Amino acid sequence: MDSNKVLFISDVHLGLKNPLGEKERERKLVNFLRSNLESGDRLFIVGDLFDFWFEYRTVIPKDFILILSCLKELVDNGIRIDYIAGNHDFWVGGFFQKELGLHFHSSHLKETIGEKSFYIIHGDGLKKSDAGYRVLKRVFRNRLNVFIYRWLHPDIGIPFAKWCSGSSRKHTQKRDYGGQEEYIEFAEKLFADGVDHVIMAHTHKPLEHITESGKSLINLGDWIEHFTYARFSDNKLSFETYSE
Repeated sequence: MDSNKVLFISDVHLGLKNPLGEKERERKLVNFLRSNLESGDRLFIVGDLFDFWFEYRTVIPKDFILILSCLKELVDNGIRIDYIAGNHDFWVGGFFQKELGLHFHSSHLKETIGEKSFYIIHGDGLKKSDAGYRVLKRVFRNRLNVFIYRWLHPDIGIPFAKWCSGSSRKHTQKRDYGGQEEYIEFAEKLFADGVDHVIMAHTHKPLEHITESGKSLINLGDWIEHFTYARFSDNKLSFETYSE
């Protein structure tokens, strides 16, 4: 197994479908992580691990303990995990950082890994037509609004938020992201500023765009239908599909 490698995944959306199917997807993800990561490696979760996540001060959603314990196990084994917030991660609190040991980023992340410069972002709100969503995003992430929402009992607040998440997803699924030209244009500007690789997600459509100079944009796709991910090792970035 390669050493000191970096893996990128996104858009798992656990909790999306029927309970039995979700447990199978969770098991598949855990098997992938445990079989591909070892001490010294890194993992980037580029948003939307869960279809819904909301933390009260002393309560978290009870589903998918297997993946949560797996992430904790990976961190304890010397694997750094960075989580970049997606459009279903508005209400992530301190649990991921304090209890699991993950490094949480509410926006994009720019970092040099090996000899390459990476720009990592979920990608929601990047399109020109996303102006309305960008306003809604500020409302959802407003600390006062989150504080007020926590006054709802979890048995009311969590199911209602799941319903809202599902409604948002149905609206998003109706949208046509086209050929992702705007995302490529966004990446090209970053390439001109010296970035080597742009990693994004959100559209659930796998994409690998490589320039003549070897710089690349990867849209990670999803772990609902495609089970695609990116791997960086020996200063080389590859785009792969997981099959058990």
